[in-house]
Amino acid sequence: HGYTQKYILRKAMKNTLPKEIVSRRKAGFGLPVRSWLRNELRDMVDDLLSERRLRERGLFQPRTVERMIQDNLSGNRDYTLQLWSLLTLELWQQAHIDAHAACAT
Repeated sequence: HGYTQKYILRKAMKNTLPKEIVSRRKAGFGLPVRSWLRNELRDMVDDLLSERRLRERGLFQPRTVERMIQDNLSGNRDYTLQLWSLLTLELWQQAHIDAHAACAT
């Protein structure tokens, strides 16, 4: 069997699914992050990456981040990966740095 990924699942499903399904290679899938940033998560982007919050953190230039947000919204440039990274960094800082600081006081 060669210890391939999904070996047990493939073996279990070999009599249930068509052979072309069971034997095909794994395929990745994308997430609609750009759409989320423009729609469902728009308020979160505006809040977590606000000028005030960015100034308080002091890690990034607020004007640059705001330009990235606007360019991403307008479709001029795709900053999805960068904005997603900034959002997750801010959430991580809130969960680990801010929460730890609050417990210490």
